[in-house]
This record gives sequence, C-alpha cells and structure tokens, in this order.
Amino acid sequence: MIVQQSHGGRPGACCAYGGMLSLRPKTASLSVGSNNFQTSVYENSPDLVNWPASEMRTRNAQPEIETFDLGHVELTCRMVAGGRLRGSLRGQFVLEGKDVMPTDERNRDF
Repeated sequence: MIVQQSHGGRPGACCAYGGMLSLRPKTASLSVGSNNFQTSVYENSPDLVNWPASEMRTRNAQPEIETFDLGHVELTCRMVAGGRLRGSLRGQFVLEGKDVMPTDERNRDF
C-alpha cells in the first residue's frame, strides 16, 4: 500500500498542515503555486511550498506535483533547477474544473 498525504493551500503555519510528514509517507502531494477560484484563493505562498518540499527531501518522500495552471509547470522547473525538488517527479494536472486549465488542444500540446 502507498500512503500519500495531501498538502493543499490552507491558512496557518507550514508545520501545522505539513506535520503529517513525520509519519514518513512514501509520497505526498505538493501544490507548487496558488490558484484563483470564483469565490476563493487556493493559496500556496513560497513558504507554504518550500517547507513541505524541504521536509519531503529530508524524509525521502516523493512529491506528487499538483498542477492547476501552466505556470505551475514553470514553478516546478524552477524548484528542480534550484535543488528544492529532486528525483523522479510525478504529477497530476487538474483539468476542466471551474477556474482551472481547460483541456484544449493548445494546453494538451504544451
């Protein structure tokens, strides 16, 4: 069984929502950027991204990158180039919901 912990945008200190990393999951989701929805902001500031990313490296948990926007691909690439993410990355694209990336031909090609 693979246990995966989620680290979505939540208010509060990084350690408050990333504390489950002490359980040493094999993989954990990581939203690398923020996203605007119609009635709220899914906030993932740099501190709310870098702290769990660092903990995942320390604890050898594989990040599963949550991508809501093509800009999140660029953010992921910068994190890899800067050494904040490493290893074989896995990801998911959140598509066709309200306020997220559409599955049009241009985005599929990208």
